[in-house]
Amino acid sequence: MRYHIMLFLGFLTTGAAFPAIAANISPIAAKIELGHRLFYDADLSRDGSMSCASCHEQRHAFSDGNPTHPGVTDEDGIRNVPPLENVGQFHTLTWINQHVTTLEDQFFIPLSGHHPVEMGMTDMPELARRLYANPCYRVLFSKAFPEKNIPIDARSVAQAVSAFERELISDKSPWDLRLSGATRSQTNGKKIFFGKGKCSSCHHPPPIH
Repeated sequence: MRYHIMLFLGFLTTGAAFPAIAANISPIAAKIELGHRLFYDADLSRDGSMSCASCHEQRHAFSDGNPTHPGVTDEDGIRNVPPLENVGQFHTLTWINQHVTTLEDQFFIPLSGHHPVEMGMTDMPELARRLYANPCYRVLFSKAFPEKNIPIDARSVAQAVSAFERELISDKSPWDLRLSGATRSQTNGKKIFFGKGKCSSCHHPPPIH
C-alpha cells in the first residue's frame, strides 16, 4: 500500500508547534493529510462512536472481514464493507446506485445515509462545529482549501477524505509485477474474474504497462 502523506498524525497533536510545521505544506499535501486524519476521526459520526476506519480497517485491505457491519444505531448492515485499495480507479462505487461515480458523492452514503444508517451524521452544521473546535483542523482546512472563505464544511470534508482514499494504491504485489510462478489458485481466480464470474464487467483492472 502506497501513501503520499507529508505529515504524520503524531505531529497534529502538538498544538502550538503545528502551524510552523504546516507552513510549507502545499494545498494538495494538506488535503491528503487532512483526509487521513478525518478518516480515523469518530467525530464524523452522530454519537462519536464510529469513524470511516471502524469499518475500513487497514489490516483487512481497508475492509473488515465480516459479512456486514452495524452502524451507530446497531441496525444490521445490508452490504459487505468493500476494500478501498485502488478505489480511486473505480468506475462505479456502489451496487445500489450505479450513477455514483465520484468518491466525493459516495462519501455521503455512509456518512448520512438511511438505508441502512451507518455513521448517522445528518447534522452538517454540527459536523462543522466539531471540526472547527480543533485548532489543527482549522490550520489544515485553511491550507487545503485556500480558495474558500469558510473552508470547513461537509463538502470540504468529503473532498479531503476522497483525496486520502485516492492515495490507497496497491501496485507492488507479485501479480502486479507480473512475476513468474503464479499459483494455481491465482490462475483460476483470473479465469473466474475475467470469465464466467464476469467480475470484470464492473471492476475494470488498470492497464498493464
